[in-house]
Amino acid sequence: MRATATGSPLMDPPAIAVSAGRVLTPAGPRSATLTLRDGHIAAIEPAVAGDVDLRIDAAGCDVLPGLIDLHGDDLETHVFPRREAAVDPARAVVHTDRTNLLAGITTKCHAVAIETDAADQRTPERAVGYIDTIESARGLLGTHRVHARCDVTDPESRQAALGVLERPIVDVLTLMSPLRGTGQFTSATAFQRWYATHRGNRRRPALTVDAAAERVATEPALVDGSLATTVAEVAAAATAAGVLVGSHDDESATEVIGQAAAGARLCEFPVTMEAIATAAERGMTTMLGAPNLLQSGSVFGNLDAAMAIAAGTCDVLCVDYHPPSLLASVYASTDEPITARLARVSTTPADVVGLADRGRLAPGARADVVIVDPHPSPRVRTLIVGGRPIFAAAGI
Repeated sequence: MRATATGSPLMDPPAIAVSAGRVLTPAGPRSATLTLRDGHIAAIEPAVAGDVDLRIDAAGCDVLPGLIDLHGDDLETHVFPRREAAVDPARAVVHTDRTNLLAGITTKCHAVAIETDAADQRTPERAVGYIDTIESARGLLGTHRVHARCDVTDPESRQAALGVLERPIVDVLTLMSPLRGTGQFTSATAFQRWYATHRGNRRRPALTVDAAAERVATEPALVDGSLATTVAEVAAAATAAGVLVGSHDDESATEVIGQAAAGARLCEFPVTMEAIATAAERGMTTMLGAPNLLQSGSVFGNLDAAMAIAAGTCDVLCVDYHPPSLLASVYASTDEPITARLARVSTTPADVVGLADRGRLAPGARADVVIVDPHPSPRVRTLIVGGRPIFAAAGI
């Protein structure tokens, strides 16, 4: 990450001691006291390190680092709570900030889709407007970043994506195609044959073979080999700007290999075990949705996150469309230590985008701290952001 956008400070961070809780450090759970000073973790010791201004009793609770989401679509839900009802994006960003904080998410990468999609009310112009709003927002308490998602088959979307790469708030650029298999074919016949077999896009099953053929007729770059060159050029521009490049919805080893060759280092939402295994073998960071794990599978019938975790091929879980799922995933049953599940939503995503100052409870780290009552289901009891107490719930 090239710069950090933080919320407005409410006050100077007090010295805080969080005691009697189970502290989930990268090395494993500890019974210890967390001492916070000047917005950072000063010590993790058996007792309080020096005088403090505030003592928090975390008995019976777990103490976690603030969670980090690399892909959340929920801003759009706040902008359009109903299709016919639009909320001012500036207000929606604040609403998104607060709802994510209550879910324990202190660093948020908004997944902004730069594409034309009437069904989802998306246009490149609107996407750039969202980025403008996030960048200029005031009154935010968490850290807000941008994960730009570009429809690489659309020239207008590509141009808009290239126009935001130099913005310090943009950390990730994902290369998307609404037509699966794009880039694998050298002729319209091969492209149409693939659609006849696969029946279109998994996320948009209504796309017919005829519709695919019509698009090829109007956009020959989809099958003449030039799109792959264009994708590589977009990826190169992102890499030069210090932006992490990701692939999206890969179905096969061929797709993953092609995206990796273009410069992708993140593989998000691969839809088959073959695709995610190939990405893992090539050293790409792999990411699936936390709701997938909690619902025992993808709502689109794609790769089951639990299967990928069992195979050791899932590095990161993200909000996708449901912020509470991120915290719940830490307590899901995956037959592995809780610290491994926590790393998928804290340390690993932090490291992927260069946020070495957070995502872990360790001396010197940013004091984003979540105190969680795990019973009967995990919920945030107290939240500290940048060393400042933000939220405390009583009687839960």
